[in-house]
Amino acid sequence: GEDDYLVCDMTNGTVSVEGTYVSVRNVAEEGRALFKGKKAGDKFDVDVNLAFTNETDRAAMLADPDGFRKALQSVYSVDAVESGERYAKDKPGDIPRDLRPYYQAKSLYFIRYKSDMEPLFNGKVLDELREAIAAFAPMYRFLLGVMEQTIAEKGKNYDETI
Repeated sequence: GEDDYLVCDMTNGTVSVEGTYVSVRNVAEEGRALFKGKKAGDKFDVDVNLAFTNETDRAAMLADPDGFRKALQSVYSVDAVESGERYAKDKPGDIPRDLRPYYQAKSLYFIRYKSDMEPLFNGKVLDELREAIAAFAPMYRFLLGVMEQTIAEKGKNYDETI
């Protein structure tokens, strides 16, 4: 049924994920028919891009890789660094090499470190903040667009469907 969960082993080329939980509710309409009536031990092929369309951040990155690259370039232009948690196993998909580290992120954030305290004392701290905010704005807009698209597709409580 709609609220059923499956425990699946998935393989995509050389990448395997074992014992992952899949909620039938989160399978896209086009892919649900493949899951209906299956029993433990059944093996079948599924196009993960067709069946699992709710990985919005990754999907947006792949849908607009140049937009994501431009946002990255802007963030890095002010010597920001990226950090966050990574998945232990590679996520499946045909990912451009330069985007793979971001695609594999479980969490991702950017930060700009400044050890020079002089701007605090000479009044230029606001100039530095303006520069950083302007550089981070394209990434903010990119991710905001992802969120807005998700809300439009999944409804206001989108976090319950991811």
